[in-house]
Amino acid sequence: MDKRIEQLKIETENALNEASRNFPELRLSEHGLALFLGKNYAHPLGRILMLGLNPGLLKDKPGGTLLTDYAHSYDLLTSNVLIGSPSDFEAKRVRYWRNARRCFGATPSLQAAMELATYSFCCPFRTPKWSTLTAMQKHSLETYSRPVLSKILNDCQPLVIIVAGEDARKIVFRSGILTCSEMSTDQHGTKWSMFGARASWGAVTVAQLRHFSYFNSIEELQRCGEWLSQVLSDVV
Repeated sequence: MDKRIEQLKIETENALNEASRNFPELRLSEHGLALFLGKNYAHPLGRILMLGLNPGLLKDKPGGTLLTDYAHSYDLLTSNVLIGSPSDFEAKRVRYWRNARRCFGATPSLQAAMELATYSFCCPFRTPKWSTLTAMQKHSLETYSRPVLSKILNDCQPLVIIVAGEDARKIVFRSGILTCSEMSTDQHGTKWSMFGARASWGAVTVAQLRHFSYFNSIEELQRCGEWLSQVLSDVV
């Protein structure tokens, strides 16, 4: 196994234990966590990192066989669950996956690029809906997750970071690994935006998309994917 992933598991277990002791009401040890939604970690030809906010709680999923169907999921998957047909069984189970597939499948070049991406989370712990957490809980979970997120950023050294939602983007910039240098004037309302940033390995483009659990318009997901495809062609 990749030694970087072994170390990432240790960092994540330590963070989970600390957060569980301080917030027993969230039942983090019971609900578990997920580190990955894909099959790659720091692919040398990818240099793309996709970060969701956090994996959310498990729901009943009869017949599920993916690692994401288990409370504690530390390992890479056998496929990229955010890539593929939005109408197959797996995508029908999870709206986030379904909408992400519509976006990332908008162009053949985008889908090919996203096949090499690393898929992870700003906070790996399974919790109730993020917006229902208290400000203290959010701040603390972000703090406990920071060593994990920092290691992912440093291991992947991405040229492009795609974040699902404004909260995810703010957490990435608060990690201390990136410095925001500019914000694109070419925004599409509050649906998707591009930010310029710097890291120790060089320039980084941060593309903020809407959270896929709420981004349901097929037409806008297609437009967003076409925009993202152009962003990647200019950078990667």
